[in-house]
Amino acid sequence: MTKKCFNSIIVVLFAGLLAASAFSCDSDSDEDTDNNENGKKDAGGDDNGGDADSGVECDPCTDGLCIAEITGRVLFGDDTAASGLVQICTTNCFSAQIDGDGYFSLVFDPDLGCEMQFPEGQEIHVTTLDPVTENPGTHARFSSSYSPEAADVDDGVFDVGTLYLYELPADGFDYTAAGGADVSAEGLSFTVPAGALGDEDAVIKVFSYPLEERTPAFDNAQVDVLYFISPYAKSIEEDPGIALTVEAPDGYNDDDEVDFYILGDFVNGKYIECKEEELGIGEFAPCMTGTVTDGEIVTDSENTLTAFSWIGIKKK
Repeated sequence: MTKKCFNSIIVVLFAGLLAASAFSCDSDSDEDTDNNENGKKDAGGDDNGGDADSGVECDPCTDGLCIAEITGRVLFGDDTAASGLVQICTTNCFSAQIDGDGYFSLVFDPDLGCEMQFPEGQEIHVTTLDPVTENPGTHARFSSSYSPEAADVDDGVFDVGTLYLYELPADGFDYTAAGGADVSAEGLSFTVPAGALGDEDAVIKVFSYPLEERTPAFDNAQVDVLYFISPYAKSIEEDPGIALTVEAPDGYNDDDEVDFYILGDFVNGKYIECKEEELGIGEFAPCMTGTVTDGEIVTDSENTLTAFSWIGIKKK
C-alpha cells in the first residue's frame, strides 16, 4: 500500500520548551527496516527517497540537501566515551542516545527510508547535554551550529565529527543573593554583585579549555584563550552587566585591543544576548571589547557580560 508523507506540527519538550515543524510519514504498516552492522537502523531507500524492498513511497527529496542521517561522537576530555543524550535541532528538535563507544545517530523516518530535505542555508544545531542528569552542572556543555553543503553529505549521512565534554572543577565560588561573589580562577576575575543572579544561591565555576590539545567545534574564530562559566546561560540581572579582568596571554602587549567572543545558546526558554541582541544557537561572536593594561585585559565599561557562557579572547 502506498504511504503518503505529510508535514505536521509537533511540540518537543527537551531541555526547555521548543516548538517546531516535523517531517513524518503516515503508515498503516508495522514493517521494520533491518539493522545495519552497527546496530543502527538504516535509512535505506531508492532514488525516489523510498524503500524499494517495502514498497514504501515518499515524496522525493529534490531540492537542497537530502540528508537521511546525522551522526557524530561525544567523548570526555580524557578521550573515553561520554554518556547520556545529545539534542539535534533542524526544523524541529530530537534527542539521540550516546552509545557505549560515544557514538550517536539520528535517522529520519527509519521505518520508511525517507530523507530530510534541507533548504540551502538551513542550520543544524547539535547540543551536548550534561551526562549526569541527577546532578546537572558537572560538565561544560555547549551548542555548535552547522550549515552543511553537498560535499559534507556522504551517501545521505552528515557527520559532525567528535565533540568533547570536559568535567568542571569540583570547587567553585559561592554566590549568595545577599552578598554576591568574588570570582578569581584560571586567570579570569570578576565580581558578581548581590542579587545579580537572582534570589537563589549558586556555585560559580570557571573552566579553562585546553586549546593546546584541541579546538572546540564552535570556535570558528580560533581564539587564544577560552573559558566556560557556570551556571551555564545564567542571566546576570545587573545593568549593564559585569566587567571581566583576564591575565593577558603571551604575545599580548599593553594597549593591544582585544575582542571577547560569546557563545550563543537557548537554555531555559531564553537566548543568550550579545550587545542587546539575541545570539543564534551555536553562534560564536565578538560581543565585548577590552584593552591590555599592565599585563591584564579589562573589558571596556560599555561592554559587559550579561550571561554566563563560553567566553573567548582574541587580539584584534
